[in-house]
Amino acid sequence: MKITTALSFGFLLGTSYLPGVMAQQITGTPGSPSATTTIQGSQIPAPEPKFGGVIKENSKDSKPWWPPTIVPPKGAPNVLLIMTDDQGYGVSGTFGGVIPTPALDRVAKAGLRYTEFNSTALCSPTRAALITGRNHHSAGFGVITELSTGFPGYDSIIGEDNATIGRILKDNGYATSWFGKNHNTPAYQYTMAGPFNQWPVGMGFDYFYGFMGGETDQWTPYLFQNNKQIFPWRGKPDYNLITDMADEAIGYMKELNAAAPDKPFFLYYVPGGSHSPHQPKAEWVEKFKGKFDMGWNAMRDQIFANQKRLGVIPDNAKLTDWPDSLPRWETLSADQKKLFARQAEVYAGYTAYTDNEIGRVIQAVEDMGQLDNTLIIYIDGDNGTSPEGTLSGTPNQYTSGNLVAEPHQGRRGLTPPAPPHHRHCANDPRSGGGQGAAGRRRHQTKADRRREHGLHLRQGQRECAIKAQDPILRNDRQSRHLQRRLVCQHDTAAWAVDPERAAAGSEGLQVGAVQSD
Repeated sequence: MKITTALSFGFLLGTSYLPGVMAQQITGTPGSPSATTTIQGSQIPAPEPKFGGVIKENSKDSKPWWPPTIVPPKGAPNVLLIMTDDQGYGVSGTFGGVIPTPALDRVAKAGLRYTEFNSTALCSPTRAALITGRNHHSAGFGVITELSTGFPGYDSIIGEDNATIGRILKDNGYATSWFGKNHNTPAYQYTMAGPFNQWPVGMGFDYFYGFMGGETDQWTPYLFQNNKQIFPWRGKPDYNLITDMADEAIGYMKELNAAAPDKPFFLYYVPGGSHSPHQPKAEWVEKFKGKFDMGWNAMRDQIFANQKRLGVIPDNAKLTDWPDSLPRWETLSADQKKLFARQAEVYAGYTAYTDNEIGRVIQAVEDMGQLDNTLIIYIDGDNGTSPEGTLSGTPNQYTSGNLVAEPHQGRRGLTPPAPPHHRHCANDPRSGGGQGAAGRRRHQTKADRRREHGLHLRQGQRECAIKAQDPILRNDRQSRHLQRRLVCQHDTAAWAVDPERAAAGSEGLQVGAVQSD
């Protein structure tokens, strides 16, 4: 496994270290179909080479010539870039949480563990910054694509002056692919008629297998292969996208390795876990039965102690005071405790299930004999936990998004909170000055960002209702499926934004590790 301490993709191509040491590499007979060449990378795409053959009036005096195929420098590594969804700093066991994440552990133990990898606190902006290497406003994503405003920096368009890492590596001869969540295509372009220049296949990725928006139903996903909608779940009662994604990524790597074993790949692997809706397979939920009965206050203390022990927070860090606006576990009724513990079990099952399938993808790289030449980057969450489910959870996030109260909301003393409460729950539990204060500013919540942009959920109720009826912005399959599954409402609920969830996740993007040996 490759060693690195800085994410410089120029280094992968030999273009940013020791100028001149990486000379152009040419293989085969120049002008033959099998000839290859590397490029310096000063211009992307590389300029078209001049025709090197001879053209005369007859064929016997003419000489054919094929342009060389562009390839990466010899020994250029594969890159497996993994990022989970809505998992905060205190979620994974690797960073002190109570949910086992052995795949993330594997990467951390073999390489480096980062604690200062910053996020934008929103899905689309973080992802745009990650794949372009630019500030998210420079890449058109000052806010999520569904809330774009049509102004520079907020129009949800990655312009021609912002090449993605897929485009850069593809133009240097890599095989590039994207599996899972997109959320970087303008919402008004989610149509089979295109245009497709803002879809993954139009932004430098040879192959795309995933969903376009911020979330999808994992049982019957709104899924695309390149730019064609597909329905792999039909006739498969045990189907789940988390597993299907891993199967597809593994199959893709095997086929590529069989056809062109010397061609390196860049694989961007971004599952929907643990974004709502939380839909792990039942066996994963059962693994955590009873694991959260201690309540969110005790779990918060446990995670804080774990993080100090691991050294991912300072020894002198102080746990943020518990806000009076949030109930303590011991004040809840027996029914409330049962409901919230079950919600935590579902979330934990979803997180562990997602990590398990990621582990299968990593293992497949090793099984192909490619692990020693693969850079693996595992980012634990594009941002922290999210308020879609309200304070007490919901079996249907579309109702809360349209300000429609669920029957259990507003009862037992628990009412949907104002967004500012969320940062108090965040399990980046440090307080005071120095790194802790910077951490709280840095790990801004989704609710904070929405409020900054004047997008508080209590505003624009009419707009929310309109969007719910808009066929472009509404996923009918998800809505029908959620209605069909209401009998299992607590098992499939979007996890609540409450102290319990806070104890299992804070606002922050964390790099699990970079592989090394």
